[in-house]
Amino acid sequence: MSTKHLTACFGLVAAATAQSLSLSAPADITAAATYYSSTQTQTQASGPLPPSGSVFARTSPSAPTPSARLAWQTFADATELGFAGSLQCLADGAGPGFGAASVLPGQFLLELVAATPTPVTIVMQKTLQLTAGAPAPVLRVDVDDDGYFECTEFSPDGSTPRTLSPTPLRIRVVLSADVLAPAAVLADLQLRVLPDDRTTATFAVGGCDLATCTAVPTFAGDLAVTVSTAPQQLAIAVFGLGWQPVVLDPGTAMPCLLLPTIDHVQLAPSGTTLVLPIPPNARPLTFWTQAVVLSTPFRLGTTAGYTVSAW
Repeated sequence: MSTKHLTACFGLVAAATAQSLSLSAPADITAAATYYSSTQTQTQASGPLPPSGSVFARTSPSAPTPSARLAWQTFADATELGFAGSLQCLADGAGPGFGAASVLPGQFLLELVAATPTPVTIVMQKTLQLTAGAPAPVLRVDVDDDGYFECTEFSPDGSTPRTLSPTPLRIRVVLSADVLAPAAVLADLQLRVLPDDRTTATFAVGGCDLATCTAVPTFAGDLAVTVSTAPQQLAIAVFGLGWQPVVLDPGTAMPCLLLPTIDHVQLAPSGTTLVLPIPPNARPLTFWTQAVVLSTPFRLGTTAGYTVSAW
């Protein structure tokens, strides 16, 4: 990719994506909390679900009495698709045998599609906290919805490769618990669907400013760069086909090294994603990117810098 082409193909783009994720509940989800003879419930009916929501039941709005909550959220952009679920069943405020909390069956069905065959990696991460003697919740992921669980409450975090296509990839997620007082269960599960490694960005150098810069591949194999700064700062993204370290501010405690050669620069408004298309005929390709930050009063700083490889 020549310097001229690097300049011509770079631009601001919206976070549109050819990938999508839909969410549904295959069965009613009921959160229930019981304190002595009082029981409160809330039910989420089966069927399509909104991108975010929750079911919550509590026997009292003030006292530390049993409660049950299941919340979920999905997200999708040009760099990742995902699902996050949070489960809480608390029955430690009731006397032994006089309180209960449950979320049942707590199942979600995700369907992922892409306009064209798109290799991805599905990353499964979870956290689990239990009081002594509390039964473990059910915390499972079934990629392909074929009855085999790639992740369970007892397994380590993991990942698995797949290819998205116009035919939906179905993933069943289970987040459920049923506890009796005194007991408490807190659990979180996150599913991240990331582009496969056609393009990678590797940390190359640290920055000397509090501003941050991220460089991540998109599902299309391009590079998305996002710089976040303080309101009074101005940031410029620098892209270079080579590297030639330059010290920008010798007086700072940390070295302010600008790593890339200055082949192309682009104003980087804080929080806005810049996308650099990397066409197939430009591969294989290696280049460097970093942001320069101008603060007030006049001072130059740098963010982290990355080496980008595309093949």
